[in-house]
Amino acid sequence: EIVANTIQDARHTLHESRTTLTDLRATTEESLPARLQLVSQAVDKNYHLKVDVHLNQVPDYSPGQLTEITRIVTEALANVAKHAQTDQALIQGDCHDQIFKLKVIDFGRGFDMKNFAKYKKAGHFGLQGLQERADRLGGVLTVISAEDEGTTVTLTLPTTRKELA
Repeated sequence: EIVANTIQDARHTLHESRTTLTDLRATTEESLPARLQLVSQAVDKNYHLKVDVHLNQVPDYSPGQLTEITRIVTEALANVAKHAQTDQALIQGDCHDQIFKLKVIDFGRGFDMKNFAKYKKAGHFGLQGLQERADRLGGVLTVISAEDEGTTVTLTLPTTRKELA
């Protein structure tokens, strides 16, 4: 019974942390750097995960696009906090040839990419949700990982500003 209660408390705490992070989507910040700085502060507060943010040449995305991008980064960082067994992560973004690449990088435990399809099929909906958000933005999401070397989640997007329904 004690173990069951502890597990329930841990799940509740995780839910509360995710709610806090999700609430950031309602931010009035109008720039991606400002939003991601808020996300990094919330992640540090809730998960004790220090996140450095390095962005160059960020496109002028619409508020809807910024919200989706922020949600992708938030979920990717929640995955780092839950699975990577590290206390540091990096958000890196840059624009080249009308393409914006945004990466969430951790140097944690990583995983064997051969098992990636298994994670997607075994009820792990976080990665599926990330992919669906990337699709909605007209972008592509890639995940590269190696055991004991960490994981990099890359969101590749056109620089076109568009309103999302």
